[in-house]
Amino acid sequence: MSLEIKDIEELQTLFDKAYMIESNFELTMEWDAYINSEEDFKNLLFDLAHDSELHRKQILELSKKIEGINIKEEFDKKNPMFDFSQMIDEAIFVKLIKYEKLALDLYTKIHNFTNKDFIKSHWNDDNYQEYFDKFNWLMEEEKKHIKLIRDLVGKIEFVGD
Repeated sequence: MSLEIKDIEELQTLFDKAYMIESNFELTMEWDAYINSEEDFKNLLFDLAHDSELHRKQILELSKKIEGINIKEEFDKKNPMFDFSQMIDEAIFVKLIKYEKLALDLYTKIHNFTNKDFIKSHWNDDNYQEYFDKFNWLMEEEKKHIKLIRDLVGKIEFVGD
């Protein structure tokens, strides 16, 4: 038997994690990294922060179309997931790619393991396929981010490759 997401509490937890990751990317990670990086990398970091804002909004919008999902938009900003103070660019980008891969893995699992009948029965809009389309789009966005980081940073060896 394969893994399936067909429980609203489990889906709520996954949506909360996705929202938290994108919010931390947007509010903490990219901007802290932006301040601490060299000028050459600032454009990429700005683009990543911008995209994370868009992803956060997409997750929130999608959650509102699923009966039983209610994302808390507030989270603990005093204890961010990421701290880039005193880090060199290479270490910043190694950490960035780690969390881009985490987001990709989360979106892939949500996309691939969510039971279609479950979403269809909890969907509050016209086309429940939008759920799967949005997560597919988020997956492609994270793949794009990983490629952008790799292309810009070049020869940094990333752990886990």
